[in-house]
Amino acid sequence: MPTLLFVCEGNVCRSPFAERLAGSLAGDSGWQFSSAGLGALAGSPMDPLMAEQLARRGGDPGGFVARQLTPSLVRAADLVVAMQRSQRDRVIEDHPARASVTLTLGQLARTLERLPAEQTGADLAATIRRHRASVRPEEDVADPMGKGPEAARNCARVLDADVRRVVAGLLANSSRGGAE
Repeated sequence: MPTLLFVCEGNVCRSPFAERLAGSLAGDSGWQFSSAGLGALAGSPMDPLMAEQLARRGGDPGGFVARQLTPSLVRAADLVVAMQRSQRDRVIEDHPARASVTLTLGQLARTLERLPAEQTGADLAATIRRHRASVRPEEDVADPMGKGPEAARNCARVLDADVRRVVAGLLANSSRGGAE
């Protein structure tokens, strides 16, 4: 089963929102979604403001527990997706062998939208590596932690749009060749 690991700083706002929304959108597609933090607030539940935003979009924040990013999590993921360029760079610095499958959320969304028609789910990660879009600073997803309801709403709006683009791209490509 292919896996996508979302990464942010504390693993209580952006990455769990993305993990849970992607899972609800992908259903039984064969894709598995998880998340972790570079400086995780390990053991903490999802931030209440982001949990509320997730629930409004059909995701379930229940039972979420933050966890620290580990080498084994990075190795096990077919794709590692960071919320900001600086986080992507830190993952690559710590795990250089995984650089080709470590992207930002916006970068992955744009990459999936431009994949060639002959792409199949069986070699999706390899095709993403070959066709990956450039990183764009304006696509960083701002951290809403401790910034109030407006920041949570804005963050959720950006995440919702990008996660939907990513899941649509994963499912479109997986359906052509079947996810492994």
